[in-house]
Amino acid sequence: MRSELIHEHEEADVMLRSLDNHLQEVHRSVKIIKDKQELADTQKDLAKLQLVQKESFSSSHSQHGGDCVVTLVTVKANQIRVRL
Repeated sequence: MRSELIHEHEEADVMLRSLDNHLQEVHRSVKIIKDKQELADTQKDLAKLQLVQKESFSSSHSQHGGDCVVTLVTVKANQIRVRL
């Protein structure tokens, strides 16, 4: 009876470790998906800013007779800053 209890306890322990490993893998996968989504969103925002920059450059170029317009775009984490 005692050995049976020990065996069941060991079996439960193995199952819990396995469940824990699966849960950790799910957490890693969710983090990867979130990171990919954040990257896609940032790339989308950057593309919009580049379009605005291009339009601004074209507009400024035609208004100022060829003067150069420099735009600094900084992408960090999930923040995008534009300096004109």
